Amino acid sequence: MAVVTPYDNPAAGHELAEYRKANGMPPCDADFPCFKKINQRGGDTPPAPSPAWAVHSSVGLQLAAAACPNCKLLLVQADDPSLASMAAAVDQAAAQGVTAVVPMWGVAEYDGQNALAARFDHAPTTVVAPSGQGFNNGGRQILPAAYPSVIAVGGTQLYRDPATTRGWNESVWRDTASGCSMYVTRPAWQPAGACGSRRTVADVAAVGSADTPVQVYSTGLGGWGTAAGTPVAAAFIAGVHGLAGTGSPTPAGRRLYASAQYLNDITAGSNGACGGGKICTAARGYDGPSGMGTPNGTGAF
Repeated sequence: MAVVTPYDNPAAGHELAEYRKANGMPPCDADFPCFKKINQRGGDTPPAPSPAWAVHSSVGLQLAAAACPNCKLLLVQADDPSLASMAAAVDQAAAQGVTAVVPMWGVAEYDGQNALAARFDHAPTTVVAPSGQGFNNGGRQILPAAYPSVIAVGGTQLYRDPATTRGWNESVWRDTASGCSMYVTRPAWQPAGACGSRRTVADVAAVGSADTPVQVYSTGLGGWGTAAGTPVAAAFIAGVHGLAGTGSPTPAGRRLYASAQYLNDITAGSNGACGGGKICTAARGYDGPSGMGTPNGTGAF
């Protein structure tokens, strides 16, 4: 699977090696060549480095590996954080034949955004993206998560709960994103609701809360540190897609929405004030902040 970030992280391979070693995963070496880094044109010459962006690649690669330790990981480094460069990098990842690709950032919706929509539709490669932060995002959702071909991933708070069969429980992260797209029509497989004919974010969720962060290894963090946010959740979900390994021509969204039995339904928590409506409040079945739920195995992916 592929992780897309802007600019170069020269230490990405070293950081991934430290993370894999600490978590008992096989190293990416000559016997198991599981890490490769390219630019958005497919070449070996990296773009300019950026310490401020480097942690995004650290998180993306390591959370994907956490979900799928035996997946081969491709880091595609875009020239800059523009949507056009992201689209070029996603195109390149799909051309490399990956099962799933996750851009680790987003940009706000804008008039004319549909001109790039096809660049994020590469079935059978699944494109996964973070939903963003905050209910309704000021009226605009985040791209590429709002595109109908992309799996939009929200964040949850994950905690141990010995009273449950699972041994864990989750609630909606108060800072995750949800809401209605300003420009995108609702895909046929997504339930109609508060957004009417427009696309609703999100589709699925995973741990992302700053109150229950994940540990990653990053030189930008001085070694081991914590990370949170919907990019954390999106990278993990991309890894789950890699673990599932499907080559199905059925769109990933259609598979997801038809597979509630393979997801943990999140029914607690809210990310805003919407009168208790599902657009910002967790509820049985679909809701905006957590989508259809969190992974319970790979059946939905």
